[in-house]
Amino acid sequence: MTALAELLANATAGTARLADPTGATASINFVAAARLLTAVADDTNTLSLNADDFAQRTVTAESADAETVIVQVGPLRYLVSTDGIDVLRLCTVAGCERECIDPGSLLTRVCTEHLDVDDSQISNPRGIRAVRLDAWQQLAEDRARTARGDLDVAGKLRDQ
Repeated sequence: MTALAELLANATAGTARLADPTGATASINFVAAARLLTAVADDTNTLSLNADDFAQRTVTAESADAETVIVQVGPLRYLVSTDGIDVLRLCTVAGCERECIDPGSLLTRVCTEHLDVDDSQISNPRGIRAVRLDAWQQLAEDRARTARGDLDVAGKLRDQ
């Protein structure tokens, strides 16, 4: 297991090697490592996944061969070509090798097979938008609940 920053440093010095659980390895060059770091930084920021420490997150190879490696960085998964031409955002469901539906969206990081809606909603932009807005609203409510709890605790401590 390697931290993302360490992977980039190793690739800067030549190539970085990643081994999957079966022992198969992939060597990625600087371009591939830099593109992966950029994708993780963008996704971490977009999804509000604590951007302060993204470069220290562990990169784990799920599968590797001479041309590509599938890596997991936190909850995010990527298919990286060893030459750096492609870095695809994959579905976050373990073992799925499909690209996520809309890599630029705030909330969707799954493929159509793992999106928990029926086909009419997947093919309907309004249905997809409704699902995303519901998820965004739930996320905002969860954050508000956490903030209210923090404020309550701070108030109680202040009153003591």
